[in-house]
Amino acid sequence: MISEQRTAEKLIATRDSSIPQGPFNTFAGFIKETRGAVMIDIHGREIIDFVGGIGVNNVGHCHPKVVAAIKDQAEKYIHACFHVVGRSRYAAEKKLK
Repeated sequence: MISEQRTAEKLIATRDSSIPQGPFNTFAGFIKETRGAVMIDIHGREIIDFVGGIGVNNVGHCHPKVVAAIKDQAEKYIHACFHVVGRSRYAAEKKLK
C-alpha cells in the first residue's frame, strides 16, 4: 500500500508541477482503464464512477457499440475543422425541414 501511495503521490506532484492549475481533479488518483460505470485506477482498485465523463453518462465507459463507432470513424478521418472543410454526412443529417 505504501508503494502504491508513493506512486500516486509522485504522479500528483508531477501533474501539479507541469499542468496549469485551471484544470483540476476531484479524485486524487489516476485511471488505468474503465468499463461501464467502473473505473480501475493505476493500482488496480475499482471505483464506481457516479458522475460519468462527458459522453459516457448514458452508456458507460467503453460501451462496445461506441468503441466500434469510434474505430470506424478513426479509420476514415480523425478531425477536419468544420470551418475549413464541410462534412457531407453532417450537412445531410442537419438539413432543415
